[in-house]
Amino acid sequence: MKGTRHNGRSGKNGVYNPLHNDRRFNPEHSEHIDNERVRQNIYWDCYQGYTTMEDQGKENNFSFEQIELAFYEEHYGNYVMKQNERHVKARHPDRCKEVEDVWKNKKTCPEESIYQLGTIDEHASVETLILVFDEFKKEFDKRFGSNVHIIDWSLHMDEATPHIHERHVFDATNRYGEIEPKQETALEELGFELPDPEKKRSKTNNRKVVFDSACRTMFLDICKRHGLELDEEPSYGGRKYLEKQDYIRMKQKEEIANQQETILMQIDKVNENRLELAKQSRYVRANEEIIQSQEEKIKQQDTEFANNSDRIFKQGDLIEEQREELKQLTVRIEDVETLLDEVSSEAYDKAVEKVAKEAMLATRRDDIRLAEDSKKWIQDPKHKASKREKDYAIKRLDGLIRKIETAMEKVVIRITKQLKQPEKKKAVVEEIKKEVKPSIRERLAQNVAKIQREEAERKQLNKGKSCSSDLEL
Repeated sequence: MKGTRHNGRSGKNGVYNPLHNDRRFNPEHSEHIDNERVRQNIYWDCYQGYTTMEDQGKENNFSFEQIELAFYEEHYGNYVMKQNERHVKARHPDRCKEVEDVWKNKKTCPEESIYQLGTIDEHASVETLILVFDEFKKEFDKRFGSNVHIIDWSLHMDEATPHIHERHVFDATNRYGEIEPKQETALEELGFELPDPEKKRSKTNNRKVVFDSACRTMFLDICKRHGLELDEEPSYGGRKYLEKQDYIRMKQKEEIANQQETILMQIDKVNENRLELAKQSRYVRANEEIIQSQEEKIKQQDTEFANNSDRIFKQGDLIEEQREELKQLTVRIEDVETLLDEVSSEAYDKAVEKVAKEAMLATRRDDIRLAEDSKKWIQDPKHKASKREKDYAIKRLDGLIRKIETAMEKVVIRITKQLKQPEKKKAVVEEIKKEVKPSIRERLAQNVAKIQREEAERKQLNKGKSCSSDLEL
């Protein structure tokens, strides 16, 4: 009879889901499952113990998924939290994980083993399979329970051959004193050696190979004790390890502890060297940044110097233009008297016309307004006069308004004529020139002083720039 124990963590659809094991799905659509025998299945987990399909309908019954997540939270929650803190401190928050991520990771998820005695054609009884597995689990927990933990298992009676799905996880204490799911380190703590210690650890030369061989040997030995004759395939290290491991485990643990201490010291030394190198790198980068900043500052000063030189030349050209304009203004000062005569005379004429007209308007405006108000009063429907009488009265009022306006125009002409008589005009124009002349001369003097002041400031600026240029050179 064939005794089977094989392991796995993932397939084409990713890591194995315990949903298949505790039948938390509708098995009616699965061709290889006999739905009438599903109720014969038996389940076990580390929190609830033994359960059946009837228990799954109860409110306080939990699925294998919930059980495994609870186990990971209880045993590895502290490690996940501390590891996330270290990631954040190292400025790698993108590496932070949740406990569920660890549970679903191919390297840290539970490993699943299948136990079966026989094939579809010939197999041992279910009672024998349960007795063998129960004895195997006890021996497994005794030998490896410190680092390998069986979380749940299920006996499937609803398929062609009775078999058991068992899921376990490896863990070990890391250098921070935290329990971490880590297979190779766990097996190393248990005292397993490489199949070929002279070679490097690889896919075929690793402690897991020895561990699986030892488990298979232990499983076959238990089967033999129950009277089963099974085909045995030779495997390296299995029986030899089981005979010797009780004697060498303590010594290997001591050696591992010493090696871990040495490794930690080496890691601390490497971290110190990295820190010193990082400091030196920061110092070099800081000096490079200072040099680059100084070079950029020198470039900016050169640009500013060139711009200032251009501005100085432009200011010089502007001052020359102002000098030329000053000369022209000086020449024109002699024409100021003539200009005052012309401007004062013309301003007087326009003022006379404006004042005469405004004066007449002011005096006759009330008369015209009174006539307009009378027209509105006559047109009021409240008055019972005939339309003919009203039209006659309005006509007479319009004639009165025209006479007033004609009289106003005559008065304006007469006043303007009198004010423009040569003797009166000359006296008033002389008064205007007396008031305006000082103002114009004062404005000219201010302009001359402004140009002289700007010329002095330009000379002082050129002198300061010259000294600054000499110092920079």
